[in-house]
Amino acid sequence: MVSYAEARATFARLLREESITGEEHDGIVEALNERWRTYEKPNVTEDLLRLAGEFAQRYALRGYDAIQLASAFACHGAHRDVRFLSFDDKLNEAAKQVMSVYQEAEMHDAEIFRIWVEQAAEHIKAPEQEPKSLLEQLQPG
Repeated sequence: MVSYAEARATFARLLREESITGEEHDGIVEALNERWRTYEKPNVTEDLLRLAGEFAQRYALRGYDAIQLASAFACHGAHRDVRFLSFDDKLNEAAKQVMSVYQEAEMHDAEIFRIWVEQAAEHIKAPEQEPKSLLEQLQPG
């Protein structure tokens, strides 16, 4: 759930910085809004919050960043082709420790945002059941 607000904040910042045009911004937001309902959004459970706490401690993340990473990790556990996307270098570095991350070069062009929104919807489907323990998935093995 945090990812939507984070994405919109990033798109707004890119518009303010004139890295994208108003038309590009509107297209990106429209694509995100159209696809948002199809994205997997894991429930905020005790297990997910504990994992977020572990990530916050282990990688020195802020609370919402840790929740965003834990949510992505929960999706990743059910779908091995999920890749993490953030415009926060520290958060990306933490994500690289536990899952695949979009490369920086893939994230700067407005067209890439549109493609990402479309592709993410194709690859992320709701799991049949939630993983038993997210913390257990972190254990080597």
